[in-house]
Amino acid sequence: MTRDNETRQVARFTRQAVLPLSATMLLASLAQAQDWPALKKGRWDITRAMTAGPAPSQTSSYKECADPTPDMRNTYNDFARRCETSPVARSGGTYRYTTLCASPGGKVKSKYTITVESDSAYKMQIDVEQGGVKLQSLITARYLGSC
Repeated sequence: MTRDNETRQVARFTRQAVLPLSATMLLASLAQAQDWPALKKGRWDITRAMTAGPAPSQTSSYKECADPTPDMRNTYNDFARRCETSPVARSGGTYRYTTLCASPGGKVKSKYTITVESDSAYKMQIDVEQGGVKLQSLITARYLGSC
């Protein structure tokens, strides 16, 4: 193999493998460094209202022991590894990011808006669209106390 061919192969490998991997690792490390909301660890009362297209909203409620801050960070990091994911944008107590993920049914676009009222209460609006079908989910969470 000539020196020119070897140089071209290294350049192609760098473009095809190393750069995308580096970008993914950078995004994941930025997500770790993000200024995520400081929410209490413990028992939470969670209500989820979901709407899909013209169908009536469906609501469910449950209580669970959770640590929402690392849960939000881990969810974001998981998306960053698998999907095109925007950096988290923060304005006051509102955090926003978007994802674009490949799936067997086509691309799935999602928009996340987390509104923190305090370390004991937050809301998360999730808007999802795939193939013209839209789904909206509103999660309302209130801290109840220790587990």
